[in-house]
Order: sequence, then structure tokens, then C-alpha cells
Amino acid sequence: MQELDVTWNRLIRIWWLVVWRGTVGGFAFGFVGGFIIGLIAGVLGLGPIEKVRLFAGITGYIAALVWSAFVLRMALKNHYSDFRIALVLAEPRRAEFMSAQPTPPHSPASSTSRR
Repeated sequence: MQELDVTWNRLIRIWWLVVWRGTVGGFAFGFVGGFIIGLIAGVLGLGPIEKVRLFAGITGYIAALVWSAFVLRMALKNHYSDFRIALVLAEPRRAEFMSAQPTPPHSPASSTSRR
């Protein structure tokens, strides 16, 4: 697998996909989610209008936040004109490899001699 440089052209294409899909979808899902919760809470009289607005706004924010995870997944799975994004296993660094080595067990004699 050939690794490509991160050029401004490639970066802008990924960024644009995330921004426009995140904005449009986030607005749509946030609006619909907040509207439905606000409408239900308002019709049922579940509290003062300030609390209903706050709850509807929080619901809309959560819906938009969940949507952003889907947008990121779309960006990762998208095949751009001359590249795609791939998650590859990183090569282990020597320091991480050395720290992952098991340590020799301590002998019982050495732990009792310190008392």
C-alpha cells in the first residue's frame, strides 16, 4: 500500500465532505429531533416553556452529535477520485516493544530480606 502525502487539495476534499454533510445533516436531524421533543413536551404540558425549549435544544444537539459520528464514518469509507482513507496497523515502536516485555519474577528471598 502506497502512502500519499497530505496535500492541501486532499485535505480540503476530506474537510469539505465532513463540513457540508455534518452541517446539513446535523441541522436536519437536530431540528427534527428538537422539534418532535419540543412539540410532545409542549402538547403534554410537561413544564414551563423555558424548560421545554432547553430540553428540545439538548435533544437537537445530541442528535447532531450522533450524526457527526456517521459523517466521520462516511469520510473514512469514501473513495475519493485519486485516494481513499485507510486505517492501517502502526508499526510498533522499539520503546513500546521493550516496555511490553515481561519482567522477571522476584524471588521470595529478596522480598523477605527487605523487612
